Amino acid sequence: MTKGIFSWSADTYKIQALESIAGSANKDDWAAIKAEYTRLRDIAHKRIQRLGKSQFNDSQTYLNRKGDFPKLRDLRQSQIPTALADLAKFLMAKSSTVSGQRAQMQKTIKNWQEHGLNLNESNYKDVMKLMREMRIRKLLYGSDKVMSVVQNVQAKGFDINQIINSPKLASILKAPSKIKKIPKKKGADIDSYFK
Repeated sequence: MTKGIFSWSADTYKIQALESIAGSANKDDWAAIKAEYTRLRDIAHKRIQRLGKSQFNDSQTYLNRKGDFPKLRDLRQSQIPTALADLAKFLMAKSSTVSGQRAQMQKTIKNWQEHGLNLNESNYKDVMKLMREMRIRKLLYGSDKVMSVVQNVQAKGFDINQIINSPKLASILKAPSKIKKIPKKKGADIDSYFK
């Protein structure tokens, strides 16, 4: 748990504990719960803003959480315990900070390199974007295929988004070496090279 930002123990922020407290809460207890939500929401928004201004502005954490935590006035009293638990869970996650995202990136890079894959800071973002799109489309390919696609795309000077947005992404993943054969010219239709 992150030191200093939480007023209560980690167990208190679990949904069951918060619902129990809320169920028997008096006016002062509710005031404390609401104050804690508002204070932690401000901290969360600052973290999200920092992520948005960093190289991690397209991370899952940022994309899933930007604009997420509603103001207290927009919540019904019955929603506050769940919202506070969700907020605390976000703030307890290392991925909620730029330094936590950086540490995760370094760990991922090291892991992939240990397995002989050429992941580095310059291609990390493209690899993560491609993997996220593969999960969305339920395409199951190994990290070696992902690296091959990214390296071939970078070598040809294409934008990874051309590949990610291609309706033929599955075909591209099956034969990433075909990317090398595509002539680099303005407006090249990558999809026409794949069945």
